[in-house]
Amino acid sequence: MGFFDDEPDVVAAPVAEPARAARAVWLGPPEDVPGVLVPLEAVVTRTDNAVVLVVGARAYPNGCQVEARVAARRAGLAEDAWWELHDGLFGAHRRRWNRDPSTESAPHFSVRLADGTEVAAVGSAPEQQPAGALLVCSPDGGAADSGRVDSHFQLWLHPLPDTEFELRIEWASAGINTTAKLDGAAIAAAARRAEPYWS
Repeated sequence: MGFFDDEPDVVAAPVAEPARAARAVWLGPPEDVPGVLVPLEAVVTRTDNAVVLVVGARAYPNGCQVEARVAARRAGLAEDAWWELHDGLFGAHRRRWNRDPSTESAPHFSVRLADGTEVAAVGSAPEQQPAGALLVCSPDGGAADSGRVDSHFQLWLHPLPDTEFELRIEWASAGINTTAKLDGAAIAAAARRAEPYWS
């Protein structure tokens, strides 16, 4: 018989995992809901050197995330004009989205809601719940070389729209100032089908 054979086995009591606080509803999509994709696939505008597309929206109970793609090519532009366009777009991935003189060559997004409210995109959601609608623009990858640039953006809109609304894109260095009408009713209908990973 070994020295410890008569000692009882000691099993540590399981420690309950602390409850995880839910993300505040205006900060972004719920972490446990994958959302429902609403294909939009609209070319908002196209020029000789730039194009803006709305690919789709992912609907959640507390808002929607619109995916936009913005691309440019040199195609005959003078060197200075091209690099202003290039850096304004690709540099967006290294800037916050507060409008100031250093970002005037970058595209800017805003929405106009059915009641006429206009909301400009910001770079991050505030810590305190905003009094009205909120639009947050987050660069989401892309690619660039000396002759072209392609950037992806995620636009988080809270609260969830339930009627048609307009997305505006202003991109001064590309000569773009245009809007696209998005089907808020279809996005809201999709959000009603959004379910969490686990009930």
